[in-house]
Amino acid sequence: MKSLLDFARQSIPKKSPCDINQIIDRAFAVVEHQLTIKGVKIVRNLDPLLPKVTLDPNQMQQVVVNLLVNAADAIEDRGGTVMISSSLLVLSPHGIVHIKSARCPRGHDLIYGDFKIEGMASIRLKARCDGANGFILLDPIYGRNRHHFEFEAPEGKPLEVVCPECGTSLMVERGKCELCGSVTFSFDVPPQGTYEACIRRECGWQRWDAVESAGKKEYVELSVADTGVGIAKEDLPRIFEPFFTTKGQKGTGLGLAVIWGIIDNHNGTISLESEMGKGSTFRIRLPLRP
Repeated sequence: MKSLLDFARQSIPKKSPCDINQIIDRAFAVVEHQLTIKGVKIVRNLDPLLPKVTLDPNQMQQVVVNLLVNAADAIEDRGGTVMISSSLLVLSPHGIVHIKSARCPRGHDLIYGDFKIEGMASIRLKARCDGANGFILLDPIYGRNRHHFEFEAPEGKPLEVVCPECGTSLMVERGKCELCGSVTFSFDVPPQGTYEACIRRECGWQRWDAVESAGKKEYVELSVADTGVGIAKEDLPRIFEPFFTTKGQKGTGLGLAVIWGIIDNHNGTISLESEMGKGSTFRIRLPLRP
């Protein structure tokens, strides 16, 4: 019940400069006995020179505790290893920055919570071509192309992208893709300027000048890897959804949804790599500065 309440409230983080390694150590102390009973070996590979990160220490400790417990549950009672690491990365915005606001020229909201990509609401656009129409659901992480197309244009026919609410065209006048030369579409990302992309599904070119002009940023990466049973490929897209669980009656499906909410409130990202029979790795990336 407490997890349900925590998820429903999505409390605002109380941020301050923190030592992420100290948070990891405190989280480990909370679950050490539980992991020892299960025969789980913990390997820590923490960068001792990490600068402090602006975050909520209590919420981040909750994240680490939950990930360690999940890793132990994945290992079950057969013994195994959990490796927790911290490091400093310098990254471009591609594959990192989350588009949380998207609007058409008339101000209609394009964010679509009914279809999520790795727990994140997609960006819904409508495509029209030769009298037919359908939806395109864009990946909200800038630079990634895990889009979902519910509409395919007939070969050789011109495609137009419009707002699904008012039908206003989102095509860029004289817009041209820098990679393939095709036409482009765009939408507003308040308060961070305009996002533009190629209309060709196969191309994947994107441009977001306001984010690109900020250049590369420093991130602290926290990873938790286990040698557990792994997660089925078909379950990975839903793993951060509320009430979705791979633990059957043993789980509520709220733990990872709460974690995702905390990381999102810190302007960070969380991703999962997993293979059945080999284990899973969660990676969290937090901006060094808000």
